[in-house]
Amino acid sequence: MSKINSILVAKILIFTSFVLLVWSVVIYTEENNISVDPKKSISLNPNQEEIKITNKGDINNIEPFSNEQPNTENDNNITIPNNNNNPFIEENENNAVEVPTPNENKPNYNVTPATPEAPKPSLSEVNNNLRNTIQNNYGITILYGNETANYRVGGLTTYVETNESNINNALNSLANTIELYPYGFFQEIKNGGIPLTLYLIRSYSETGVTGATNAFNNRADISVALQYDFADSFNHEVLHYIEKFIKKKGDNFNSWSTLNPVNFKYGSVNSTLSYNKTFSADAPFVNNYAQTSAEEDRASTFEYMMTQTKASCLNTEKVVWHKANFLAQKIDLAFNTVSPNVLEYWERFIYE
Repeated sequence: MSKINSILVAKILIFTSFVLLVWSVVIYTEENNISVDPKKSISLNPNQEEIKITNKGDINNIEPFSNEQPNTENDNNITIPNNNNNPFIEENENNAVEVPTPNENKPNYNVTPATPEAPKPSLSEVNNNLRNTIQNNYGITILYGNETANYRVGGLTTYVETNESNINNALNSLANTIELYPYGFFQEIKNGGIPLTLYLIRSYSETGVTGATNAFNNRADISVALQYDFADSFNHEVLHYIEKFIKKKGDNFNSWSTLNPVNFKYGSVNSTLSYNKTFSADAPFVNNYAQTSAEEDRASTFEYMMTQTKASCLNTEKVVWHKANFLAQKIDLAFNTVSPNVLEYWERFIYE
């Protein structure tokens, strides 16, 4: 074989070998389904998890993702965000990062639920609570509404007060008035054998009656008509209650009549002798009713001693002043809860 032929055969063999090599590579690649286009897929190691791109509005279907930073090149409008693999953050058309709005229906566990407000008590419940407070603090029993039905006193029929607002006003007035007495004052009378029951009624069968006291050796009932000023009526009746206690302890009011004008007899009313008619500081009686009996004179005088404004008949050395001083001394002697060294509310006009 010539030298030229040998060279030609060698070239043919080299070319054939190259073609066979290329053909074998192609066949192997197709058989093993290997992609060599990095723009269409991300090469993964066998132990890594696949990353899925989450669509907007579908944040509830997030699957585990790899910590490996993905390739950010894309094709066919597929976007692989370069955002530290945070599947909650996506990019909009302008490549601005958007944070999806939290699901509004999802509970916010960082907010303390509001405590439902307790239902507002009814006026009836308020009255009952106030009544119980007064009873517990002062040792008296209070009845009102249908609890006073069929109550009669001194031949008089009483009428039930059912208006809760009127009852509330009376109870509040009672709470404010009874505080003016020394602590333990009413409890001392109760412990002395005369417990008190207070009836709050609308009115009596006789016009003009504001209150009544029915005192026995072992108890006392006071009823007050709520259609009149409660405080004045209550203080008036309380003096009858006090007087019963003083007498039970052995004291008396025998010298009371010496404070009246000469020849005056109870039961003969003279308006010129009444302060509320003449407004004279020298009047010996506070009103006409005080002239009906010694007991009503004392109770009416005490009523004036408990008023907020001083009447001129209580000026020092006036007749009514002497009567007030007499009552104050009797109370001082009878009660352990009252001290001669303490100026009580009813004494403030006497010793000012």
